[in-house]
Amino acid sequence: MTDSEEMEVALRSEIKEGKAYIICELENGKKEQYEIEIERIYISNNYDNKSMLIKVTDKRLLDKTRRHNSRYEWLTNYSKW
Repeated sequence: MTDSEEMEVALRSEIKEGKAYIICELENGKKEQYEIEIERIYISNNYDNKSMLIKVTDKRLLDKTRRHNSRYEWLTNYSKW
């Protein structure tokens, strides 16, 4: 994955609950794709632009973030917006 690589993004109305992917840069500028689960969509939330509740399901990302910051574990597993 490079900085110049173009990616399509969905409009809020096109987002569906279920398996999805995020791109995250954690180590040395290396971007990686990780699996998540979109648990809930908030279509009418325009105030703070938090339009979905996600759960990180990718073990690699969970392992990396637990090592670096325990707060990520709480946010990914227990956060309810």
